[in-house]
Amino acid sequence: MQHIRECAEECGVDLEADAATSALEVIQIDGHTAEVWYHEDSGFWHCGNYAWGSCSAYGDREGAIRQFTRELRRPYYRMVVRGYGNPDLFQFGDVAPRQIIEGRTLKQLRGRFERWRDNLQIGGGNCGPDTGKVTAYYADGRVRRVGRFSHNGRFWRHGRSRHA
Repeated sequence: MQHIRECAEECGVDLEADAATSALEVIQIDGHTAEVWYHEDSGFWHCGNYAWGSCSAYGDREGAIRQFTRELRRPYYRMVVRGYGNPDLFQFGDVAPRQIIEGRTLKQLRGRFERWRDNLQIGGGNCGPDTGKVTAYYADGRVRRVGRFSHNGRFWRHGRSRHA
């Protein structure tokens, strides 16, 4: 029910004031619990999973479940970033602490990486060997190293370059 409340909030629906919204069922998709509900005023079916923090809205029940299933099977990306001192510039020690950046797509991850880099003024000489390595996490428990972002924001697929 908690996820239904969050999804309704995102869609601008007040569950307490709107009697036309109801939690209809809880279903299992690939071993994960998903809630399916319908909002009469908007005419949309919603399907969501609180653990994955995602919800899909669609015109029919099956479409919402199908869309959410596709989303559930897509990986969640995570990468470690850290800024090292550059001895050429007389920087010793870390210039930015180790941090984990997460995102649902590589594009989203790239944007967050570039913001981190720009906000902390991290130069190419500050990026160490572990900075930018991207790992994909799947709902079924699989974990896969997919590549690496270089300092300039370019993504290098794992196995296709010496940098990944």
